[in-house]
Amino acid sequence: ADSRGGAPSAGDAKGVAGGGGGLSALDGFVGGMAAALPPAGAAPGTERGARVDELLGSALRSLPQAADSERPRAFVPRAPAAVPPSYPPAAAPAVDNLALYDRLDADALFFVFYFHPGTRQQQMAARALKRLGWRFHTKFSTWFQRHDEPQVTTDEYEQGTYAYFDVGGADGHEGWVQRVKPGFVFEYEFMENAVLEA
Repeated sequence: ADSRGGAPSAGDAKGVAGGGGGLSALDGFVGGMAAALPPAGAAPGTERGARVDELLGSALRSLPQAADSERPRAFVPRAPAAVPPSYPPAAAPAVDNLALYDRLDADALFFVFYFHPGTRQQQMAARALKRLGWRFHTKFSTWFQRHDEPQVTTDEYEQGTYAYFDVGGADGHEGWVQRVKPGFVFEYEFMENAVLEA
């Protein structure tokens, strides 16, 4: 300690900055600042003044960010419900296994696709639907599948009878059902062609 009221000396600061004695990084910084402070009456621009500038610059570059004060957010279910404690608390590992989706029928795949938006499960369901011959129409946001071979095929479109999955129902019809649309023109520019990861 020096004559300024118990601040550590330069020798003490080395021990503090090196983590000796179990002190925190803040203690090390404070000790380094105290060691670098010029004695009363010292001329500005000295070596000790340059060290103070260096330490202050370092402190300014390490300012806390607003996100540092936010608590981590835990997963919150969209529709939480009280379930018996014996129910599984997390999804089964098989839910992330691509082989499972290859064994599901189209109705189960549509359920996963529409009820798990923005998830890996939606992506795997879409991949499995494509393997079953379904194609996603980006203009109508609907899955289509050839019902018969197309009657007309060009570089821009094909026309024929298609099955489509009616998720919401239209014109007073019940939804969540496959319907058939004869004479449908499927323009290739609206066929979703994203490469889906395995």
